[in-house]
Amino acid sequence: MTFRYLAAPGPLELTFGVRLWAFEPGHSKLLLRGFSDPESEDGQTIVDVVFSNVTRMRLDAGYPGLMVRVAEESDAIPQAEIGRTFTDDKVYAVNPGPRYGFVVAERVDWATLDIQGHEPSPLLAEDTARLTDVAVGDIYWL
Repeated sequence: MTFRYLAAPGPLELTFGVRLWAFEPGHSKLLLRGFSDPESEDGQTIVDVVFSNVTRMRLDAGYPGLMVRVAEESDAIPQAEIGRTFTDDKVYAVNPGPRYGFVVAERVDWATLDIQGHEPSPLLAEDTARLTDVAVGDIYWL
């Protein structure tokens, strides 16, 4: 399979369960993994969502669905929670609403992958060769 690396046309929206999956402290990367059917060994969709250069976050351990977009003023995330940001940082709203979450990071990337749920994320590892084999469609960034 081949893929393109594209700017997202809009926010990331998933209608299935997503869990906090891994944090790589060396490069401050956060991995959320979505499973269309967590009980199934075969035939499920896996979506990996990787935030890079994370400086702050407020997240639940899991979500029944996921929406991620660049935060807007109307999201009313308190500046005291966001803290100090750097030039390249963005504040990403995670499931905006009364129980909002957020991630302060330089970018977020996501891809649908043809892998098993227990396999490591080639998106997190920046393994282009493996992504070429397992990416289903394009990889997006926001």
